[in-house]
Amino acid sequence: MKLISTQLNGISFSYIVPDSKKIIFQKFISGKIINSVVDSNRKQELLEWKQKIAKIIFIPLNGMFSSDKQYAISLSLRFSSILHGNAKLDVENYIKPIIDGIATGLFCPNNLDPSQITKFNYDDSNFNKLFIEKLDDCNSVDEGLIITIS
Repeated sequence: MKLISTQLNGISFSYIVPDSKKIIFQKFISGKIINSVVDSNRKQELLEWKQKIAKIIFIPLNGMFSSDKQYAISLSLRFSSILHGNAKLDVENYIKPIIDGIATGLFCPNNLDPSQITKFNYDDSNFNKLFIEKLDDCNSVDEGLIITIS
């Protein structure tokens, strides 16, 4: 297992790569990172966040990955405290929607449009390595995350 530090879009971050594996996806996804714990007024916002992640992963990979392989997932989250009411952020609550979106983007059938999916029940049990880092805060325009899949 290797921990690699690099830059993408001017953002310094790290990701993991298992030995003899390669990166199959790496991208910065801009937008407000949505917490899995939402009230009824924000459920649509949570749904749209998961769909956005799924679609961004699905389009270049075109549903060509199998849920019987093992994957390492690295998440580098860059929050804007202003967008979250200057509250302390409970990072694990932000991870589940991201993982749901990743699994959907990787494993939904080719004939589905990820932006139309409303049930995120794709199996992520083969995400056997998970690396999470919370990057330094940024301004509201630059909030988002870098997802690396290998």
